[in-house]
Amino acid sequence: MLVTGLMIPRPTPVTAHRPSRIWCMRCENGFIDNGQQHWDDRYSKRTPAAPRAPEILAINPEMTPLVPTSGRALDIACGRGAQAVWLASRGLNVVAIDVSGVAVALTNAAARASDVADLVDARQQNLEDGLPGDLQDFDIIVCQRFRNRRILEVLSRRLRSGGVAFVTVLSTVGLDRSPGRFHASSGELVEFLTSADTEIVWDLEANGIASIVIRRT
Repeated sequence: MLVTGLMIPRPTPVTAHRPSRIWCMRCENGFIDNGQQHWDDRYSKRTPAAPRAPEILAINPEMTPLVPTSGRALDIACGRGAQAVWLASRGLNVVAIDVSGVAVALTNAAARASDVADLVDARQQNLEDGLPGDLQDFDIIVCQRFRNRRILEVLSRRLRSGGVAFVTVLSTVGLDRSPGRFHASSGELVEFLTSADTEIVWDLEANGIASIVIRRT
């Protein structure tokens, strides 16, 4: 598949099937919890993050040209703000959302430390019921280690035409231990992110991680 002049190899397709239920969750170091209080407590022991690219770019650096250098970005479950600040440092206006008010405060602090506070709008938001209706028309969406069926099913519609989304979740594929309920089944991201107006640019399931890049046509 041709992407910004580069031929991107596509991994061997997997057989997708719909799981009986997709849980809404975030996982860190194998621990799962949906509660605001848990994440507030966890982040209260942490410091603001340094800017860091989405982990998809560490897996496949050839995806980097897809990340715009202007426009609007959405960071879902932003945590301490590593990706939000990295996106802002590229020149994007970023909306960063997280259930934890402490995480939002850390994201704001990270943005100030990198001198991009004017480009980062960090908001506390409960995501269990999906994305708020006012979050629309993004040039890029990043969602790392957060699974929510309601969000996956509408993600492409929150992009502008030509916009891209980078999504990464824990996966049962290539896992070296017994999976938990927070691991995505084989083909899950492809299934829920495939639509008539969406192009699958790249996807990979390996070593307990599922990653996908989509583009709205």
